[in-house]
Amino acid sequence: MKEEIVSLRTAQLWVVLAVVALIVAACGGQAAPAPATPQVVKETVVVEKEVTKQVEVEVTRVVPKLIEVTSTPNASASPTAEAAAPAVKRGGKLVILNRASPKSLVSIIDPGKPGIGILHNTQDGLLNFNETYTTIYPAIAKDFPENPDPLTYIFHLREGVKFHDGKEVTSADVEYTFHRLLDKSYGATFGQVYRDNIDSIETPDKYTVIFHLKQEWPLFLSFVGGNHPKIVEKELAEKPEYGKSVWSGTGPFMIKEWVPGDHVTIVRNPNYWNAGTEGYPYLDEVVFREIPEASAEYAALAAGEGDVITEPEFKDITRFQDDPKYQVSVEPSSDSTVLVFNTARPPFDDQKVRLAISKGIDRQEIVDTLFFGYATPAGDFFPPFHWAHDDSVTMPYDPDGAKQLLKEAGYDESHPLKFTLMPRTEALFADQAVLIQAQLAKIGVQVDVKPVEYTTLSGMTAGKSSEWAGDAGLYRITPLRGTAFEFSYYQYGAKGALNRTYFNQEGGFQDPAFEKALQEANSYSDYDAAQREKAAPLYSEVSKMWLEDAPGLLLNWWANADILRPEVEGWVSAVGDIMSLKQVWVDK
Repeated sequence: MKEEIVSLRTAQLWVVLAVVALIVAACGGQAAPAPATPQVVKETVVVEKEVTKQVEVEVTRVVPKLIEVTSTPNASASPTAEAAAPAVKRGGKLVILNRASPKSLVSIIDPGKPGIGILHNTQDGLLNFNETYTTIYPAIAKDFPENPDPLTYIFHLREGVKFHDGKEVTSADVEYTFHRLLDKSYGATFGQVYRDNIDSIETPDKYTVIFHLKQEWPLFLSFVGGNHPKIVEKELAEKPEYGKSVWSGTGPFMIKEWVPGDHVTIVRNPNYWNAGTEGYPYLDEVVFREIPEASAEYAALAAGEGDVITEPEFKDITRFQDDPKYQVSVEPSSDSTVLVFNTARPPFDDQKVRLAISKGIDRQEIVDTLFFGYATPAGDFFPPFHWAHDDSVTMPYDPDGAKQLLKEAGYDESHPLKFTLMPRTEALFADQAVLIQAQLAKIGVQVDVKPVEYTTLSGMTAGKSSEWAGDAGLYRITPLRGTAFEFSYYQYGAKGALNRTYFNQEGGFQDPAFEKALQEANSYSDYDAAQREKAAPLYSEVSKMWLEDAPGLLLNWWANADILRPEVEGWVSAVGDIMSLKQVWVDK
């Protein structure tokens, strides 16, 4: 009988259900005494016990000291379905089929979505995010940091955590890892945000790391737990072959080999520090196999040459849902399609031209025609599940308004606007570009569509304004931590690492008021309800400013679907680019 896993999260993903907290509270255990004059905020944490599974609860955090939750859920709290689950079978190999290669397998150099999924299973940070971005939890750090003042964070490391080569992780490794982000010579893709905020790092002993900040940084824990500061061993990371045939990490799997354009193989870490009573990971080997064409992917899955397809064509999802030979898992996603303008050169240095293009694109038609119900039109910076999303902020389809703006900008039938649009070569992007081409033709705009391979396009748009001769690009962006900062400033701020429009950058279109308003909104924390309440209306207003400036167009938010053979067990679809494999096993 076909098993379908379809659990669309329509609730906000940043809140752990109160029911879980009630279950934990009912399990007994003494409450920690309240310190004098505490400052109390709400935060989702996970505390790991040495002999039990991780327990996910919503607790009250007391600053500077964090409450440790030690209660263990009793057996009666476990659902009946879990008790009846089949016994885990250890060992074996899982083959995951992808249509793209990692951009890199070095965490500080943007690995792209395929690379991040691999590195998440082979490396750990001081803190880690779970695969749904709902929880940040201690990893190599044994607890959340002490926070004696707003600019100081003190981490204590777990003792005995070892790299894959057997060397113990120490504070020196943590300091070196962040040095790679802070020192420009290492070329860290997202290093600037760390350089802007971290002043210095101390290592007073083997298991203590102290961070001193330049200013208050509400997102500090998010950036410590993100995909880039994964703790690595200096002796290996300094080798010329690091990231190609040599890797460092502490995760449940170890990278065995990478054959670019073909596959990446990771194997079980027999000395995984967080194996727990379950003995994670269950699998002996996972192969990430690249098959660029969807039809070839489907054929490989049907032939048993693969076990999972992580990004099927949207048009094919329903077909697989109706086929009893497969499981289909669908979750909301932080993936989005973006159209970026080069605001450093004509014609898109003109705000009226950019806004005309925005009004001339029918986002709903794109969703209906090419996503088959597995996406939603975008308006503000945030996906529908995000706490800061405002569904009243939209850009309606307005071809008449678009024509008027083009006329004001000096374009008409005798002098039509012409530009080149470079989408990624994959069908979903090329097809969107062709549909946009047809839509804009209705307002008199001539678009030349020239698909460009993914890594090439990313490299073209990542340089200085003088280095990209293109007009506009079309590709996907997946925010890395799911914070409001990631969805907004990282993509559209003056120092945003993913700002590909040159908006408020040297040579590009300038709007200082937007930058100021965005920074004000970003000054609030995602993890405090009162601060979120203050930030939400600010994000709504700055989103409206961005829609008018139109340095880039956010077109749609995707759903995330995975197709699995029936013998795959324990799979959890990711909301972003984090893929957890330690709990996955194969029933064969």
